Parts: sequence; C-alpha cells; structure tokens
Amino acid sequence: MKAVFVLAALVIVPIFAVAQNEPLQPLVLVKTIEIPDVPLGPYADHPTVDVKARRVYATTQAHKSVKVFDLDSGRELHDILGIKNPHSVFLRPDLDTVFITDGGVGELKVYRGHDYELHKTIKLELNADGTRYDPETKLLYVANGGKDNLPIALDERHHRLFVGCRNTEQSGAIIVIDTRTGKEIDSLPITGWVDELAYDTKRKRIYASCGKGPDGVGSLFAFQEDDSGNYRLAGNPATAPMAKAGTFVPELDLFVVDVPHNELTTSKVLIFKVQ
Repeated sequence: MKAVFVLAALVIVPIFAVAQNEPLQPLVLVKTIEIPDVPLGPYADHPTVDVKARRVYATTQAHKSVKVFDLDSGRELHDILGIKNPHSVFLRPDLDTVFITDGGVGELKVYRGHDYELHKTIKLELNADGTRYDPETKLLYVANGGKDNLPIALDERHHRLFVGCRNTEQSGAIIVIDTRTGKEIDSLPITGWVDELAYDTKRKRIYASCGKGPDGVGSLFAFQEDDSGNYRLAGNPATAPMAKAGTFVPELDLFVVDVPHNELTTSKVLIFKVQ
C-alpha cells in the first residue's frame, strides 16, 4: 500500500505544478445567446450593454431590427423593428432614452427606453455608423456617412492612439501613435475586417475584434502592455465568420461580440469574460 501511495503522489504533484503555471487567458467565452429568427445577411454591427439593467442590444441587420436580451438568462425581451440598417445603439437610462443609428435611411432614431416606442428621428447621411459619447460635454458623436469607418481607441494617460487598419480581407494591423508627436511607435499584426478597438485601462491591454482570418473565422485579439510600454499578444480566441463587431464592457469585465447569420454560422451573441 505504501509503494502505491508514493507513486500516486509522484504523479499528482507534477500535474498540479503544471496547472498552477498555466497562464491566465485574457478572454474566455462564458455564454452564447442564439438568435434563431435572423435571415441570411453578411453583417451584424456594434452591440451594446445596459450595465444596470443587465441587457444586451444586438444589431441584427438582416432582420432590420435591434434585439434586446437579458444578459443573465439570454431570454429575448424585445425586438425593436422598423430599422432598415441598424449600426449602433447608445443608451441614456437616466433620460429613459435609446438612440439607434439607421444607416439604411440616414437617421438617428430616438426611442423611449421603457417601451421602445419611437419618439423622434434626426436626419443624418446614408451609412451613418458608430457612436461615441462624451460624458463631460454630454455630446453624442456619430460617424455620419461614408464607408469603412475604422475603429480607434485611446490610452489617454500614456498619450497613445490606436488605429485599426484593414490591409486585406484576411489581415490588418493596429497602428500605435504617440499623440504628442504624431509619430507611429508600433504596428501590431491582426487579421482582417477589424471593426472594434478598446483600451482596458485597468489591465493596460488593447482588444480588437476582427471578422476574418486565413481560416475564414473571426477572432478577438488581446495585446498586453508591459512596463516598458511594449505590447505582446496575450490571447486570440476564435469567434465566428464575419463576427467583426464587438464592445468592451469594463464595468462588468465583459467583451460582447455580435455574430451575423451566414453560410457558415447562425446569428448569435458571444459573451467573453475579461480576466
């Protein structure tokens, strides 16, 4: 009995040591919300999360709507119809207001938050796209018209601007620029169809959501900044074909990806835990 016990201990200890030394994955898929009624369509765009209400807004472009899901259960709560080509959703819960850009008709649609009834529309250019909000000035910025509006992110503390570039269908780069000098200081290789960048100030990390790699599948990239100001690839989990659009939710430590319905995958929302 003693010999067996010693042998078991010798086997268990090395396995435990290896498990302890495994690096922590920066992005881990923890939930998939399937969206079964979305027809075939090439794209889905920027998802949004209501942190307090714990709701996910998915821009189901082929369905011409924005779908609202419970973040915890994945249950569909509402379907905001009548949007020709939804590109992004911005929430002001304090004003009970939801703003949705409709690039198909060139409008910013303004809805009541409690029942999602259309309140008014603001005329924009065709292909109006993403939105960014400045809480200090309370101004909402809209990418108004044009095509191929590429993503940017900012590390304000370290004076670095990150610009997502699409080089080919299957390749791209994140260009790092010093905002004080305007000079390029780094170029980080990624795959094609990048559509979202985010900087994680708590972890000193860059996230990119890309729709297509050499294998035809999209993926997320996590680049970790070290103490010298250099970046290394820390994680690159697969998502789905043409799942180019996502959003980082720092309040919940989540990264949410919107997946379109195409020949290779069904429409869904992927929720990754950031760690």
